[in-house]
Amino acid sequence: MLRSDSVGCWNETETIDFVNDSVVCNPAAGEVERCFPTGLALTRKVGDKEQRILVLSDATAISNGELSGRRRIYNVLNYTLITGGFSWFSYGEAPIDIRRPLPTDLYSALTRDDMVYVKALTFGILPGLMLLLALILGIRRQRK
Repeated sequence: MLRSDSVGCWNETETIDFVNDSVVCNPAAGEVERCFPTGLALTRKVGDKEQRILVLSDATAISNGELSGRRRIYNVLNYTLITGGFSWFSYGEAPIDIRRPLPTDLYSALTRDDMVYVKALTFGILPGLMLLLALILGIRRQRK
């Protein structure tokens, strides 16, 4: 699906310091200059269904941040990759149905009158108990 350029791409095996050292393709060291796959679209049959997977060299290529299409230095075209990939996953049927069943704990049993007690507990009683515990611990540590 995606591949690098055939010129200037190889697996570097000799250079360790990429800042101070120059990088040169050395065929004697086993380095081969060619194009490399950076993204694969794979399929396989499982029973009577087809299984599809995208394998990318960088998982952030399909993150929410990449949908914006801008980085600080250069523009990116990952929006097309993301939407095209999901279109391929859904066999061209769009939009993708991402609905989920409703959660079982959708409603709260607390009423508006109960909120007075919840507010007193969270803003008064619990902080007061924590302050009391801190005072007791502080006094006990000073005695030792």
